[in-house]
Amino acid sequence: MVVATTWPKARGDSERGSHVLAHKIHRYQNAQGGRLRYPERVPMRDARHAVVLLFDDTTARAVRTLTEQLHVLPHTVAPAAVPPHVTLAVCTGLDVSGSEAILRQHVEATRALECTLASVGIFSTPEGVIYLGVTPGPRLVVLQAQVVDCLRAIGAGVGRYWIPGQWMPHCTLAAGVPVELIPDAVARVINAFAPRTSVLTRMSVIEMESVQVCYTFELPPARS
Repeated sequence: MVVATTWPKARGDSERGSHVLAHKIHRYQNAQGGRLRYPERVPMRDARHAVVLLFDDTTARAVRTLTEQLHVLPHTVAPAAVPPHVTLAVCTGLDVSGSEAILRQHVEATRALECTLASVGIFSTPEGVIYLGVTPGPRLVVLQAQVVDCLRAIGAGVGRYWIPGQWMPHCTLAAGVPVELIPDAVARVINAFAPRTSVLTRMSVIEMESVQVCYTFELPPARS
């Protein structure tokens, strides 16, 4: 199944999906003649952070195989600097050190989460994003709402796309795909894709400007 998703136009990276991470890498590569270089860290008050869940190793390898189908297209970049993931929230004004202990509490109370990579989709935004749609279980939906509440409670500003009930879980495959190449790109993914049950095993907080991981927690194994 192919899904075309239209998000309302909004200004500010904090209100866009995790595909912003891949799009930033794409811009940096172009600016450096194809070489990936990270910018200097921005002041904490201006920094944007993403809270993400990372897939099990088997799923991560499968997703990377799909991204290789797109890497050959011109002007397209796979989000290789960040492992395959599902973004729970993007926020501004996060106290990184202060958030660590609070988020750890949620992780310790949450076992590894199953989900299904069920579809191939595109966002009708300028970033030219192709993604895998994630069908979440109820525990993933609850955790996402808890993370948003946690971020707000410690003073971080959460973008409107991450409000529980509006959040659309997905795994970005590539960004920067020119409009005229999207049909070819989608066809490449569909030919190599089969829906699969996956496990989300870790939580990370990522600084979006530098695409650097601030910290990562392991989720306790799911009960057998």
